[in-house]
Amino acid sequence: MGAAGDAQRPCTSGNTEITLPHGKDLLDVIDAVPYDLPFAYFESRDGSSQLGIGAREIVRFEATSLTAILERASSGGTWIGGIRFDPDSPPAPTAHDPWHAFGAAWFLRPALLVASNGGASRMSVEPGYEAMADRVLRAIRESNEGPAPESGRDGDWSVLGGERAWQHAFERAMDTIGCRELEKVVLARAWRARIGPRSRVGGLLRSSARSTSNCFRYVLRPQPESCFTGTTPELLARTTADSFESEAVAGTMRAGEAARLIEDDKNRREHAVVADSIDRVLRECGASSVVRSDPFVREHGALAHIVTQFEARGVSSPPACIARLHPTPAVCGHPRRPALEFIREHEGIDRGFYSGLVGTIEGNAFELAVALRSTLLDRDDAIVYAGGGIVAGSDRDSEALELEDKSAQWRSLLTHGARKASTLE
Repeated sequence: MGAAGDAQRPCTSGNTEITLPHGKDLLDVIDAVPYDLPFAYFESRDGSSQLGIGAREIVRFEATSLTAILERASSGGTWIGGIRFDPDSPPAPTAHDPWHAFGAAWFLRPALLVASNGGASRMSVEPGYEAMADRVLRAIRESNEGPAPESGRDGDWSVLGGERAWQHAFERAMDTIGCRELEKVVLARAWRARIGPRSRVGGLLRSSARSTSNCFRYVLRPQPESCFTGTTPELLARTTADSFESEAVAGTMRAGEAARLIEDDKNRREHAVVADSIDRVLRECGASSVVRSDPFVREHGALAHIVTQFEARGVSSPPACIARLHPTPAVCGHPRRPALEFIREHEGIDRGFYSGLVGTIEGNAFELAVALRSTLLDRDDAIVYAGGGIVAGSDRDSEALELEDKSAQWRSLLTHGARKASTLE
């Protein structure tokens, strides 16, 4: 198995490990994965990353409880995948729905696991999948940039549901907040464009690094025509044997305005709703101690956000606690149940995995980020998502501009950066 020069050694588990061909990293591997193989990629904020290729096992849930999803995926082995924003509301039961392949949750237990901690990347091969590893390694060695595909052009992006639908939802949200039925609700928008042949997702993520920082990056491809990818600044949960980390990320301005973000009343109030909710949930989940940082501003490329970090000890059940946290007021609203019902009734789009969860599960060790700054590549189309929190004092034009800013990175990459990329095939 493997070509000359590919270092191999057995793992204690019976797996075989292979060093990738010289000069190739995980983003190169993503773009070389044979078209018929599912894969999932997650890169932590510290730069460590895991890419799962091929399916030793796939768990694709329909509507079910989030706790059940997390407990199933924590039953052993390494899983990479994601969960819908609203797992109780599954996608339409038709293959024509762009989110159909993902279900309410989709996790891959890979046949081939490629991992990197900033140094050389190594592939771990499950017994019985040696031929698949040979095939992937051959594709990696033979991969090249290839011709640039046709892509969208400036002005080709259309708003799903139309401009007026979001404006109407905003006005309804302000009325509901004014009546004190809600303190906050998050409204999302989506833009669609025809981008031609499938773009090289690894190349797009590599380009995204120039315009983002302090972010997680992810790709989920359950089937050839469906690929969800993005870069997100927000950690929902990272767990070890004795700690549970989370963070509130809410309140947004352009990076050039970061100095006044922390003093802005509307953004501070919006952030406080999120931070107080996370603090309360951690304590209600049995935490014996919760260390909460002071709010601070963190820049993520062109945008800046207010952040509060949490570290808890003694959480009784990490899956149950994660289920209590998701969706936080940062992506849903407060109180959660009426905010979620408002979104279902008035938002007018299917968020799918946007503002859901993406990440890795290894036994009781979870690292799950909130899937923001994202795009769904569906056949020849791209759908880009962005959302913003509405509270008392929100201004419609300012909120619309914030959503334009949040979606600008992916719309620019797909209309300009994609011209430098090849296809997945």
